[in-house]
Amino acid sequence: MAEVSVLCAVLVLLLIGWLLKTAQGGWLAPGPFFALYWAIGLAGPQVLAPDFIQSQAAVWYIVALGGAFGIGSWTAAMEGPVRDERTELRPLNRPALRWLVAIGTVTGFVATVAVQVANGYSIGAIVSAQALLDAAAAFSVERYAGETSTPVLVPVLLAVTYAAAMVAPFAAQGLNRWRTLACYLGPAAGATMYAVLTTARFGMLTVAFFLFAGWVAAQTRANGHTPRPGGRTLIVTALAFVALAVTFVSIAFLRVGRFDPQIRGVIADKLRVYAAGYMPAFSQWFEQEAPTFPATWGASTFTGLIPSTGGGSVGFSTSIPTGTGEDSNIFTAWRFLVEDFGVALALVAIAGAGWVITRAWRKVIRHPDPASLVLLICGYAYVMNSSTQTLFLFTNVVAAVAIAYAALSLRRRPPRAPIESPQVRAVRQMLVRLGRS
Repeated sequence: MAEVSVLCAVLVLLLIGWLLKTAQGGWLAPGPFFALYWAIGLAGPQVLAPDFIQSQAAVWYIVALGGAFGIGSWTAAMEGPVRDERTELRPLNRPALRWLVAIGTVTGFVATVAVQVANGYSIGAIVSAQALLDAAAAFSVERYAGETSTPVLVPVLLAVTYAAAMVAPFAAQGLNRWRTLACYLGPAAGATMYAVLTTARFGMLTVAFFLFAGWVAAQTRANGHTPRPGGRTLIVTALAFVALAVTFVSIAFLRVGRFDPQIRGVIADKLRVYAAGYMPAFSQWFEQEAPTFPATWGASTFTGLIPSTGGGSVGFSTSIPTGTGEDSNIFTAWRFLVEDFGVALALVAIAGAGWVITRAWRKVIRHPDPASLVLLICGYAYVMNSSTQTLFLFTNVVAAVAIAYAALSLRRRPPRAPIESPQVRAVRQMLVRLGRS
């Protein structure tokens, strides 16, 4: 019965997505993208972990969220916007964007070294396989025990790396293939190294989401319509996803410091929780604890912007059984949203988000500006991160948004006219007089 209910929910979301795709011109428009993402998000746990607890009420509430987002998106753009042929794009300061990408790549590695040194681990762990295993496993144990030390500078350094990921697709435009690849891989490499050595994977996933969201925004700005990926783009995207998944799995082994057969079953169970644990956690919380009325009015969703409230921290301090012996503390972004606005008004809030993100998408197509670009990037990244937690949980993510906005707002100075010396001026004037005579 549960399987049929989930299948029906997935089909409803796909229908919502298809209707919006027909109106807005592509699956990567905000409304269709949300519906498609969560159709996969509901189907995934049923395929990967059918024995996990899934509440039908929670499943259909997510469908309602998809419908509400779709309504907001449709009212913002009932049909696909078209760019006027006379529209001139405001030029971006691409040299400055490329500098930000380079600096953001470096800051990711510097943050890694700073954390390692602050916690007494050797920098040599980066180049020695066995030292890497030992350091990562020990660091993971200490991190979960609350015994690690994170220098104040590290979140700032990571904020620059996140901002670099947001602007990398814009910086890459106009470059050859290898330099384009370097623009994408730079921030990803910095964040991945931090994830490998600290076993904290949020930063790596955030950079991946920002790179994809930035690519959508950059292509939409450049072409005047939502990207329609071809075969090569789909292959590159699939390879990137595989690389991200392999890295994610490898970090799970690094957390225990072993790769032997005895530990593989344990790791496999943990990976099922990482991949599908959001549904049993959200299902049980939604049925037992979801508030009916608003409580924090946005402070949980935007904890990084309003850190004094402490909103959202509960999402990590409690774990809920999945029904198979494991526990999960992955509650999705919808727990934060419902805690903010209650069950009913959360639907209104997500409809408003759909409207705002789609208006930004429409603006990027017609008359793009830095604000609409950053808002669109954040919208896509929020949707992709919604299966785990709110994107804006950490202050340095909010800071990264501000840095990216500033970088995209920079104007490139026009080239200065050459300064003419008196001698050159005299010769030029003489030639002009000769030409008239």
